[in-house]
Amino acid sequence: MQAAKVVLSALEGFFLLLVQHWIWTGIIVVLLAAALWLENWWLSKKRPRDLTGNGIAIGQAKAFDSSSLTLRLQRLNAGLEALKIVNQNITDNLSSVQERSSIESSASVSVANKADGGKDASDKNPPAERKGSGGDAKGAPTAEAKPSVGLGAGDALTNQLNLASQIFNLQTLYEGSLSDRMIASESRLQTVLGFQVSVSPPAGYEDSVAVVEMAVRTKAIPAAPPAAAQVPKPISLIALMPQEKTYNAESTASAQRSLRGSAVTKFLSLGLGGRRSSSGIFIRRDPETVAFERKPSDTPKLLENATTFGWEFRPELGRSAVSPGPRQLMAVIALPVEDRTTAGETILEVQTRSYWRRYDRKRQTSDYAFSYLPWRVNRSGESTSEIQTLPIPNTAAIQQTLAARVTEVDWTDIGGDRTYVKVTGRNFFPGTKVLIGGQSKQEKDGTLTLKSEQVLEFEAPLAALVMGDGVVIGRYGKSVGLEDTRDRPIYSLNIWTASIRPMRNAKVLRLTVDIVGQDQNGVHQPFSVDKLANLPDPILCVGNETVPGPYDFSNPNPPPSGAPTTVLRVEAWISASSLAKSREVSFRVPFCGLDFYINQPIAYSEPSVTRMGSDPSNTVFRIYFPQVFATQSDVTVDLDKTYSAAPELVAMGFTTSGASEYRLTVSNDLIARYQNLVVRTGKGEPYVIPIPQEEKPPLKMTLDSNAAPSKITKGKHGPIEWQGNALDMIRIITFTPPAIMGAAAGTTATSVPQEFMTYSGGTRLVVYVSDAVTANEGKVTLDCATASGTTLKLPLFVVETST
Repeated sequence: MQAAKVVLSALEGFFLLLVQHWIWTGIIVVLLAAALWLENWWLSKKRPRDLTGNGIAIGQAKAFDSSSLTLRLQRLNAGLEALKIVNQNITDNLSSVQERSSIESSASVSVANKADGGKDASDKNPPAERKGSGGDAKGAPTAEAKPSVGLGAGDALTNQLNLASQIFNLQTLYEGSLSDRMIASESRLQTVLGFQVSVSPPAGYEDSVAVVEMAVRTKAIPAAPPAAAQVPKPISLIALMPQEKTYNAESTASAQRSLRGSAVTKFLSLGLGGRRSSSGIFIRRDPETVAFERKPSDTPKLLENATTFGWEFRPELGRSAVSPGPRQLMAVIALPVEDRTTAGETILEVQTRSYWRRYDRKRQTSDYAFSYLPWRVNRSGESTSEIQTLPIPNTAAIQQTLAARVTEVDWTDIGGDRTYVKVTGRNFFPGTKVLIGGQSKQEKDGTLTLKSEQVLEFEAPLAALVMGDGVVIGRYGKSVGLEDTRDRPIYSLNIWTASIRPMRNAKVLRLTVDIVGQDQNGVHQPFSVDKLANLPDPILCVGNETVPGPYDFSNPNPPPSGAPTTVLRVEAWISASSLAKSREVSFRVPFCGLDFYINQPIAYSEPSVTRMGSDPSNTVFRIYFPQVFATQSDVTVDLDKTYSAAPELVAMGFTTSGASEYRLTVSNDLIARYQNLVVRTGKGEPYVIPIPQEEKPPLKMTLDSNAAPSKITKGKHGPIEWQGNALDMIRIITFTPPAIMGAAAGTTATSVPQEFMTYSGGTRLVVYVSDAVTANEGKVTLDCATASGTTLKLPLFVVETST
């Protein structure tokens, strides 16, 4: 008490001092206020500026391909159709109850005589009297079965049908409305606009939502005076992505109410009391992102005659500020123009705005963002961008611009008749395929590798490069040929000569091909080894077989006789078996089109000998040379002697330029003693050629018609002998018994195989017959069959006794 008096006395003295010196007190107060104002002014000028603006950054609008989104939505639609919504066990809900509630309440009244010390009258009952009240003999309450709680069967069915209807609504939404897909008699141009929004909430924007708005319209088309500019038509908003982003939150609500009262009189004590409580738990959705579209009738804050839409970002659960970070937002719109088949584009005008609003989480409402400070009343931080012009190409322009392009194709032989092909170009997007050699190369199958949008690689058989060029099927546009489009030194190729030189004491041949170049008019052009560097590696083939490398390339100097210019000579080793299959050589530069694929018969210098025929004394042979010789004396044939002139060796069609065909006539006895002919051409090395053997006509299986008919005694087995030709061709002999009298209709006799053998070069046939053959007298027939299907009938007579 004494301390309080001292404090009051000190305050009273300080107040009197201020009153006595009020002038100086006022001056000091004014000076302090001026100093505070100057400090605040100095801080406002010197403090760093906020470089983030309002904390909401909206990037430039970007146009995406709507066809890609359409394909993905179609796959999503297919997945929605596979969902099974209606549950077949709805009847299980027939026994469920739809409500079960409990309320806990209590009330008490007490009256007591003050003479009893305020004890409750109920306390007079001894505990033993209350011990067994309500229950069984042991005092335990009786358990009751509790029915299951759930929706009724009809309500469960209704919920499932409603869910199925929502899925149908989603499918209809993803498919798109007819008004968004058609305009007049043409398809309507659609596009996807993308916006990159980055949010970084500044201090002071707690319990606030970030709002971004976009206004989009087509650019007005100017008109020459005095006509007015065309007013842009409105744009249709198809979908916003994301449409919303929500969280499931669990909320608990509880309430308790209690009442207590008492009254005391002279003789009685009265007490009243009551309590009531309730609680509940429920799940609610708390949105974090919400998409919206403004009404066209609202006063435009951005562009006039534009479609305005946007997104609102709210604080996440448990946070007071919007979560910082980038957001990728997309809007699918339909433009008021036709999507024509000719390439073109439509210009859009886009303007964006961002600002903040106060947010009431409990009510999930927003309001103006303001401050009570007079110099910072508006706290929305509104920021409006400049008008952006965005060209939107139509589908034809997209397909034309983003179509796959091939510039270079190179391949490498990796052995085992396999090659590795590298394709350089552009617009090789995911989903690009290559068709070559009847095979499909795709990235998802692991048969094609996309190195980048400019390079792809794949493995292919060597035969696929020989058969023809492939096709590249890109994500956009039409397919393009797998053709190297680099500048070529020449327009096309032509084979000047192709020849074979045999190598003595070896089983390989030397193939030589001379190639010349041509321009567009077919005029021969020089083709040197250096010009191969600008082309893919060539492939040499004989018939359908690829000639294995490496190849030898050269420019012969001087060029071959008669060649009009420099030629490219290609040499390689081939086997005699390859030459025996085909006498045609082909030269191909893969991936360069048909102008770089040429073929020609091979001029083979080795002569060929053909057996023309014979008479009883002599045999005639034809000797053919691919090349023409100057005189007949250049050709000689060695057998028992040297044949160089008539009458044995005669030139056929001999002219002043020489002959390439000769006829050799020798006796049959002489030919029977020799196996090879030695043919010489001038002073060159001789050719040892096997003498062609006489081709005999194939034998025909026949029986000797002059022989007596074969007989056998009834019940005997043989053997029985026949004579003929080519009887060793028989593979099986069977006998089919005749039908038995009285047999059931429709039954067929079974053929019985017979034992046989042939000898004497197929001229003799011996058969051991079964019991069924000789069971009855008369004529029977045995059936003979060969591997080729030829048949022969063997007649046989069964007699009573042999004669």
